[in-house]
Amino acid sequence: MNINFHLRNLKENTPQKVIANFFLKNKRYKIDTGLKIEPKYWSKPNQKANPSHPKQADFNKRLKSLSEAIVATVYNTKMSNKWLYADEIQREINKQFKIGECVPDEIDVTNNFIAFIDYHITTKGDRSPETISALLQTKRNIIIAFGLCSETTIKKYFSLGRNERRKSDLLVPTKVIEFDEINARFVERFKSYLLNATYLLNGEYVHYKKNSIAKNIKILKQFINAALNEGYIKNMNYKTVKAEWEEADMVYTTWEEIEAIKNAQLEEGSMEDKVRDIYVFNCYCGLRFSDLCRLSKFSFFRENGQLMIKIRQKKTDNFIY
Repeated sequence: MNINFHLRNLKENTPQKVIANFFLKNKRYKIDTGLKIEPKYWSKPNQKANPSHPKQADFNKRLKSLSEAIVATVYNTKMSNKWLYADEIQREINKQFKIGECVPDEIDVTNNFIAFIDYHITTKGDRSPETISALLQTKRNIIIAFGLCSETTIKKYFSLGRNERRKSDLLVPTKVIEFDEINARFVERFKSYLLNATYLLNGEYVHYKKNSIAKNIKILKQFINAALNEGYIKNMNYKTVKAEWEEADMVYTTWEEIEAIKNAQLEEGSMEDKVRDIYVFNCYCGLRFSDLCRLSKFSFFRENGQLMIKIRQKKTDNFIY
């Protein structure tokens, strides 16, 4: 696990916060180190204070200690079979380095809307990795839709593969969205962008599906509602813009088809035979694929003569039987 350090803004002349970043299972974590430094004293390639800093040795020693503490906290959390939440890691780092009791007070969420989105995502710990991924994707779409990065950066982002884009840290805004810009027209502009935008899928450019657009608008409104509740937004006419859903085609396997698949004559031990067995098995159990892949002999037990499965779900972190 690699810990990377960066400044909130390299173009300012005032001391900037040092943020620790790391990726784990395609999820990005951002931790406030409690340190500040003027960009002129910061070495971006080396991710530490440069020799011109008057207290370079002490500053870099602190960064190293923070990095080691974050790694140790992540390891201890994983060993206790708990989900990793950025706010819990932040609280532990705050405690160890006496950064402060309340992380939100340390983060200036009043500056602009994108900064508030970061705050909203990182301070809500009761979310699954899939939900965090969806929130981050909508944030990236907002940055692109309103041109908050340079065209060169956006082109470079789209040149990456799908999985690389999810992990990418390229889309760091150089422009801001002020809270008083948030209104119905703002949401309509985002909707218009999604209706016309295309993305690369299996070698060809395709448009976003109607439900994907509706989901992005719903998440944008979630961000706006949170800012409204915090008192940063006063205009409520954004609620007039509706997310338009369409009924998805529900394709499923009937009981007759399951029986036919189960009884198909396949070479024993072949890949087709194994895939068939797994598919039919899960038709009866209905597990998420992420949980199905994690089953082992230790997942099975008997209770009153009945064969049972017990597994902690990856998405919800809850046990099911």
